[in-house]
Amino acid sequence: MKKLLPYLLPILTVLGILSILFIDPSVTGFVVFEKENPVIINTEKGYFLPQDALIVVSLDDNEKSLTAEEFIKKTGEEFELTEDGYTGDYKYVLDLNEFDFNLEKGEYVLEVVIKHNDEILSSDKKIIRI
Repeated sequence: MKKLLPYLLPILTVLGILSILFIDPSVTGFVVFEKENPVIINTEKGYFLPQDALIVVSLDDNEKSLTAEEFIKKTGEEFELTEDGYTGDYKYVLDLNEFDFNLEKGEYVLEVVIKHNDEILSSDKKIIRI
């Protein structure tokens, strides 16, 4: 046994590497939970999102909306509010389910528009799968 001991570690190492190559395991690490279909609103220092701005979320022909204040408070995230509106470098994420769409599985066009006084402040459109 003592004669095999110096060769045992290199042999086990080679066998371990070969098993990794043939089994092809996925890389592990920290897992970050991303909401499945997030609606994301960002604020930036020096710019203001009025409290009464409307966050309009459209899925194909269905449309739901929340005020910026309702949206941000629903996220439960930290915020910075001045008399002009929400500001600061923040990211607010709500799952699409928070908008109470009655959807079946499939592919939809998701459009998120931020409006204030009939003026479009921001718009984003993408295709999502549910």
